[in-house]
Amino acid sequence: MKHPITLAQALAEGRDPLHILGADRALLLDTSWLARVEAGAPLMFWGEDDDEEEDDVPESTPYELTNGVAVLDIEGPLAQRGWFCVEGYDTVAGALTKALADTRVASVLLRLNSPGGAAAGAFEWCGQMRERVVVSGKRVVAYADEMALSGAYAVACVADEIVVPETGEVGSVGVIASIVSRVAKNKMDGRDVRVVSAGAEKADGHPDLPLDDAAIARFQADVNALAGVFYRWVGDRRRMSVNEVAALEAGTRMGGNAVAARLADRVLGYHALLAEMQRASTPVTPAPTTGARSPAATSARTPRKNTMDNEALVAEIAAITGESDAAAQVGVLRAKAQRAAQADALETELRELKTAQQKARHAALIQQAEDDGKLDADLRVWAETAAPDALEGYLRVAKPTAKTALIESLETSGKLTPGLREWASALPMRTLTEYAAKAPALIPQTEHQPPAEAPDTGLPPDVAAAVAKARKDGWKALSAGEKHAITSHSKPLADRLRGESR
Repeated sequence: MKHPITLAQALAEGRDPLHILGADRALLLDTSWLARVEAGAPLMFWGEDDDEEEDDVPESTPYELTNGVAVLDIEGPLAQRGWFCVEGYDTVAGALTKALADTRVASVLLRLNSPGGAAAGAFEWCGQMRERVVVSGKRVVAYADEMALSGAYAVACVADEIVVPETGEVGSVGVIASIVSRVAKNKMDGRDVRVVSAGAEKADGHPDLPLDDAAIARFQADVNALAGVFYRWVGDRRRMSVNEVAALEAGTRMGGNAVAARLADRVLGYHALLAEMQRASTPVTPAPTTGARSPAATSARTPRKNTMDNEALVAEIAAITGESDAAAQVGVLRAKAQRAAQADALETELRELKTAQQKARHAALIQQAEDDGKLDADLRVWAETAAPDALEGYLRVAKPTAKTALIESLETSGKLTPGLREWASALPMRTLTEYAAKAPALIPQTEHQPPAEAPDTGLPPDVAAAVAKARKDGWKALSAGEKHAITSHSKPLADRLRGESR
């Protein structure tokens, strides 16, 4: 039987069970418990009577086994590694792993009576424990036997269900840290302490230095970050948003209030819960090899089959992932799933981009065909549905029949002189059509002037003088320099002047 022990008794034995927590700056610990312990309340339960009869369980088994239910007691403060009266996340994980692997265990009851403890290692160990629960396929229930607070509540969230008695407390989802300065006490004691360090932040929080606002701000940022990790862990397990968890303000909830706050699933006493789990569980014992099979022996094979199936599944996944550890397998599979989702999203994005580029190319080709006078009404209908490659091939071989026909009609009607044919051929079909609609009809060729858009408008003075000379005296009357000036400015203009002088 376990005996209560106080902090004073532990210190009298030369052991400080709380010093292990002092190594961690950030704690997942409900401070009201610490005040009660310092006032003389039991620290935890410790020690065994020599005459206590053990359950029919091997001595190495860190849990009590009754009717297929493994009861794992988690009492007192928690640290990354256990010592004396301080439970370790590592030892809790080890005990749970053994229970899940025990073929006699059908379900596990985590009986918690803990205020929490250190932040270091808490969520890594809790994550591993949850993965092992999932792989095992066994039901795990957490019970707040007085309290499952802060870090202990993080452990409770490993379970499939959280149950509280009417007087049981859960919650305190938050992080706390203490920074103490001994400067005033050192001065009072006549101690002159000098702290020498390299690095502006190396001595942050040193007890022999005055409290520093910048250092405290950095500690606060770390505490906030740890709290965010805690909020996400609880939110994922309790189907709550991070904001909903944060809104609890690290408060504790008892009994029905815990259920109302979604920190627990129901209210039930320990013995009633244990009896319920025992009724639902059948001890997993080897089936008899001879004689008639009892109902209990027959039902005992089903959990074992599930275990074998799980083992086969783990082995199969190991062949795929290259990892033998179940937790590592889960991590690899999650990473593969994340990469697959990212690849799918990228593929969709690239497909949409390619479609947009194809549409833009198709529209540009149709516009080019129209500008070149290579589309009539019938060809337009075809071009709207033609593939870009087919449309591009058509443009390479097609003749500007529509533009040629329009230019010829303009010449016939006297709206265009032969000297302006090259100029008109260079115009987009849209511009040429507008010119045909606006140009005066039947103007004598000798009096016809090029439209305002003609390329010889707004000429530099030297080019304009050369153009005027060419129109008066002919192209051959120009000097080589004048011909070069006009040709360099606009070859179509030079060609037109040559044609006009013939």
